[in-house]
Amino acid sequence: MVLDLLGIIGLPTAIAVAEGVRHQDAEEREENEQLRMRDFHIEIYCDSNSRKKDQVHGTMVVLQDQKVRRS
Repeated sequence: MVLDLLGIIGLPTAIAVAEGVRHQDAEEREENEQLRMRDFHIEIYCDSNSRKKDQVHGTMVVLQDQKVRRS
């Protein structure tokens, strides 16, 4: 009976710890991914008098899947 009680109490604790570790690992992977992808960002500078200057100047693009995308 005592072992059953310990099992009932211990199981939720073990599950909570496992979920906490999994969540922390996911956050660390996300941070590492952001740091890694920072090398692939290009900041755009435009000193043209074009009417589209505001759409381009100061924006950031990402090289992804062999394409340039605005971020």
